[in-house]
Amino acid sequence: LLKEPAVQEVVNLIGQSNAVIHSIGTAMHMAHRRSMAPEVIAMLNKKKAVGEAFGYFFDEKGQIVYRISRIGIQLEDLASMECVIAVAGGTSKAKAIVSYMKHAPKQTCLITDEGAAKAILKDGVTVSSLKAATDSLNSALNNSALNEITAKKEQLQTLYTKYMSAAYQADAYTAA
Repeated sequence: LLKEPAVQEVVNLIGQSNAVIHSIGTAMHMAHRRSMAPEVIAMLNKKKAVGEAFGYFFDEKGQIVYRISRIGIQLEDLASMECVIAVAGGTSKAKAIVSYMKHAPKQTCLITDEGAAKAILKDGVTVSSLKAATDSLNSALNNSALNEITAKKEQLQTLYTKYMSAAYQADAYTAA
């Protein structure tokens, strides 16, 4: 499969990228979604896998309990990325998020919802882990990729303001 030109092109593009947006899944959901063999699913249950990202399955302690062979970004590749954005939500994903974040590089920014956040906090988060998360977020916010996104957002806001101003003037002119 790696000899296919289209696959080689995608793998080369991945190697040149400096940012990644990815999700974190629950182990069993991802195992079924990947149509894994019943024996492998039983092994994941036995090893108490709770989370999955990039084909790596983690237990509650964050230990890698299983890894599938796959083409594309590997967990190790994240360390060289300038910006890593992990997205996961829902109370059911709290343990998956916590287990993955033990492997996430410092430049990872987690986007989650209230349900997952409350479940993570309920399970106990230490001040040091909150500080580490804050440091990680600050690092990501200082990241050039995010600065570019912020600049584009500001440009869009300026254009929107100009548009709304013109629309308001047109409405005022029509009303007169």
